[in-house]
Amino acid sequence: MSTELTPWFPGSVKPVHIGVYETDDVLPDDACFQHWNGTFWGLCSWSAEHAATRGQARGVSGFQESNWRGLAKKP
Repeated sequence: MSTELTPWFPGSVKPVHIGVYETDDVLPDDACFQHWNGTFWGLCSWSAEHAATRGQARGVSGFQESNWRGLAKKP
């Protein structure tokens, strides 16, 4: 079963919902997952699960303008 994702949004557009998103520009050629807390992005994590549980607690990312995408439907 594949997960349907939204199109990529530019970094100038911020997510409406708090949660974990896939971002680019942080780790070249690798997936990066960051938690959006409604104000800023947390540090990059190697998995969505890690970003949800630990990414935000580790600090604020220096990359606040990365392109991002999320799930097209609620899980």
